[in-house]
Amino acid sequence: MTVQSPFAGQQPPPPPPTQVPAEAQQGQFPVPVSAAPAVNPVAEGPGPGNEHVDEDRGMPQLKLLQALSPECTPGEGNVPGAVPGVFLESRENKLLGTTVYVVNAFFRIRHTVWHENDRGQPKGSFATEVEAKACQAQHPGSDVVYTPEHFVFIMRDGEFAGPYMLVMPKSKLGANRAWNTMIRNQGHSHRYIKWWKLTSSHQASAKGSWYIFGAEEAQPGAGWVSQEHFKEAEEFVKTMTALEAQERAVPVAPGEVLPAT
Repeated sequence: MTVQSPFAGQQPPPPPPTQVPAEAQQGQFPVPVSAAPAVNPVAEGPGPGNEHVDEDRGMPQLKLLQALSPECTPGEGNVPGAVPGVFLESRENKLLGTTVYVVNAFFRIRHTVWHENDRGQPKGSFATEVEAKACQAQHPGSDVVYTPEHFVFIMRDGEFAGPYMLVMPKSKLGANRAWNTMIRNQGHSHRYIKWWKLTSSHQASAKGSWYIFGAEEAQPGAGWVSQEHFKEAEEFVKTMTALEAQERAVPVAPGEVLPAT
């Protein structure tokens, strides 16, 4: 049952329409899978791409649109045909529908500094809470938000595209933990060895309504990524791992704030 927010004074956004706008129908097609995994799927240790899971740069995003997303509201940032509950990739502002298939290549935790006056751009994003709090001290009234980030590849117009950053703070933390748990419990050697299916769903409470997504295997027991796509994801993971190691190795003097990434 849809519940009206006592705070907003307006009806919550409706569930995604049965007939998704034409612009949003792209991406809803089967993904190319391999009959066998690209490498031995048996894991020894956390496996590449999972280095930061146990901690439970300018890059395009994979977004699940909400009622107040700029893409769904009039004015700057609006995307024709965009509605709440639809996935969008921000590189070309392309609508992907209410279901999208992804390869989850890499995961990390960030600590993001936001101010209530910010419009889509945080004060900074940091590898450690210490750095984030130093930035927060320079911006009175700001908050430090625990921000899980997944880096994924998608199928877009029949092509393997990415990486895209999928940010999962606040109301998305439950979905973040559930997805990471599923990936970890499979015990595969590499995080990016399989395809996943993300599906949007509508949630409501006395405080309002919003959209979350659930993750499931694209093909349970199969759905392996092809050798070609596996190699592309692997190269990205090597780059990200090196960047993360470099960033965490930089000494931070008391009160010093590293550049936001």
